[in-house]
Amino acid sequence: MKSPHAPILGGKLLRRRDIAKIAGVRPETVQEWIDGNLGFPAPVGRVHPDGTLWLRSEVERWLRETGRI
Repeated sequence: MKSPHAPILGGKLLRRRDIAKIAGVRPETVQEWIDGNLGFPAPVGRVHPDGTLWLRSEVERWLRETGRI
């Protein structure tokens, strides 16, 4: 069985905690970005128990465009 912390699809999909690690912030901060009206990318899927998934390329582009990385 795979670890719940293993990369998804070779790292092409990100969980909230993965996004937090890339941006150097807490997962709660990422949730604020998601909940806010900031143009955060739309999720591409949802899995249990890890939750929502985003495309790495879209998230990294958003992080760069908003000066977060």
